[in-house]
Amino acid sequence: AFGSITDINPGAGLLTANAAILSAGGAIGATGASNAINTSVATMTATATPGGVFLNETNALTLTATANGPGSDVEVDAGGTITVVNVSAPDFVRLDAAGVGSDLIASAAGTVVSAATATLDATDTIGVSALSPLGTDVSNMAATAGGDIFISNARTLALTALNSTGGDISLVGLGGLTTPAVAVTAGGGQLTIDVVGDL
Repeated sequence: AFGSITDINPGAGLLTANAAILSAGGAIGATGASNAINTSVATMTATATPGGVFLNETNALTLTATANGPGSDVEVDAGGTITVVNVSAPDFVRLDAAGVGSDLIASAAGTVVSAATATLDATDTIGVSALSPLGTDVSNMAATAGGDIFISNARTLALTALNSTGGDISLVGLGGLTTPAVAVTAGGGQLTIDVVGDL
């Protein structure tokens, strides 16, 4: 495909289907709530080359999203649970499962989120359990959830936030971990950090 996919009626257009496949020779949507592509789909596969992927989903979503090209990002907001098949970007990934009781989980074991920096938010849990975490491969991360947080990261990580307001936190890393001037909070739960490198 050539060119970008944009919403000509910002904030008001709605793409509706059971499953959607979007492929663009530029960006899909643009950053900012009024510039994202508004969707109501169960399954989304989005690929932008070169460019970012910016989606605002009404409900729960099973997501595959790839942004290609220097500085490209993936930003997805959903009104329900986000089940990640694979999300990758060279720069920044932001995933926000914002509906009541919404989770941010992986569809299978292994790395499902890859980027230089990731911001992960869920009103309920991130990951399913310590045995079924959300697999990431990022250098910088902020993660916030109302419930438990279970994350396994594949490289050295700098945390900018790691907060659960009502659950446990389990972070496993294959590299070192730095927490520069950041609070790590498991609200009333248990905090477990297990890294191969320095802490």
